[in-house]
Amino acid sequence: GSEMCIRDSTIADQKEMRRHIAKLESLQDSWKEKAELALSKDREDLATAALVEKQKAGDMAEKLKAEIAVLDDAIKGYEADITKLQKKLSEARAIMDTLESVGGHRANAARALGISERTLRYRLASFREAGIAMGAAR
Repeated sequence: GSEMCIRDSTIADQKEMRRHIAKLESLQDSWKEKAELALSKDREDLATAALVEKQKAGDMAEKLKAEIAVLDDAIKGYEADITKLQKKLSEARAIMDTLESVGGHRANAARALGISERTLRYRLASFREAGIAMGAAR
């Protein structure tokens, strides 16, 4: 469903962010080397400028890491939602199969499922609310 699409998109976003972080870390190394080279040539002004750029790249990498952590939490939430939906679908299938096997009679289906008719009605309503199409039952 839509949760899986969102989750997959979020995972793709994370991969892109991780690639960007790797580039930023490489950039930090480059600025560090430039700062060292500038110092070796007694150019403290250039070394300072290079270290400022190194810090900017580091700050950006940290922001992306924080965003990845937020996305990790979102993915865990999506996966929990997906698990709940899969469980609900599985339950809906079992109820529909039972209803079908007893010719759509709710009382007989409830008895076969070991639940009350009221519980069966409640579950059928909850499936409809969740957007799970249920056939007609008597």
